[in-house]
Amino acid sequence: NVITENIITLNVMDGIFILGSKGNTISKNNISDNGFQGIFLLEADQNIIFENDINLNDKDGVHISNFCSYNEIFDNNLISNGIDGIKIFFHDNYDNIISRNTINYNRWNGIHLMDGHDNQVLSNTIHGNHYNGLHFGNSDRNKIIGNTVSYNSNKGIFILPILIEECDVP
Repeated sequence: NVITENIITLNVMDGIFILGSKGNTISKNNISDNGFQGIFLLEADQNIIFENDINLNDKDGVHISNFCSYNEIFDNNLISNGIDGIKIFFHDNYDNIISRNTINYNRWNGIHLMDGHDNQVLSNTIHGNHYNGLHFGNSDRNKIIGNTVSYNSNKGIFILPILIEECDVP
């Protein structure tokens, strides 16, 4: 599927929601003022998201969740979203690439990665977010290379440890 050159605005929930689909291209759209996420991918692999303006959504600009891998997010503007600019969250998200995006003035984090490994964050401009520029938790083997991270209200890059679940030992 190709979603390109659309104005996607003022929807009660997400601007674009993709569930269990792979190989989609989302490009050159204006995705703004939606009630939830600008773009939401759930159990979706090998998608390309590029050259979109994703602004002023009530939750995240781009939210990738639950077993998503091999997605590429590049050359987007993610400005003033209600939570995070880009969030990769929950249950083993790996081998995603986030590159050359402008991620500014989001209410929480510029990029929030939780429960992911082997992802790459390359050459982004992450500026003036109201919490952290990059917030990683329970994640390992990720590469953060060549980004400009400045003037975020809390930390530029914040990495929390891997969580180890407690086990009952007889």
